[in-house]
Amino acid sequence: MAVQLPLQSLTDDVATVKRAIERIGGPTILVGHSYGGVVITNAGYDNSNITGLVYLAAYASDQGESLLDLTNDTAANLPPNLFQTNREGFVYLNPELIHEWFLQDVDPTEADTMAAIQKPTNQLTLVEKSGPPARKQLPTWYQISENDPVVPPDY
Repeated sequence: MAVQLPLQSLTDDVATVKRAIERIGGPTILVGHSYGGVVITNAGYDNSNITGLVYLAAYASDQGESLLDLTNDTAANLPPNLFQTNREGFVYLNPELIHEWFLQDVDPTEADTMAAIQKPTNQLTLVEKSGPPARKQLPTWYQISENDPVVPPDY
């Protein structure tokens, strides 16, 4: 099952994943990419149905860390206008840079579609602190993307 995150806050995103876990009702492996790693870190904690975690070029937060905390070191290596914020505090990826920085290995036509339909992310998702990490309780695997310009292998 793929879960569509509301991207309003970490709390809402974790609650959305927990509802999906409940709906599945049995052994489940959680998979997260990028910010989704922070979500599975929290959603899987103390959940008897979760049997493992898979981080795909994803951030693995510790308790008390936010996504902003995790990305501060690498932000200097990114173009200053890669992320655009509107007046309501929602973040978008710059459509002119999304191909090079996020979709570099995606078919150009498909990448254009993905850029056009991207979902805005509330800034709250960047600053909300993570709870206890499920990866310290569960079998965990990491797929490291050495050529990912946004999520460096260190995470």
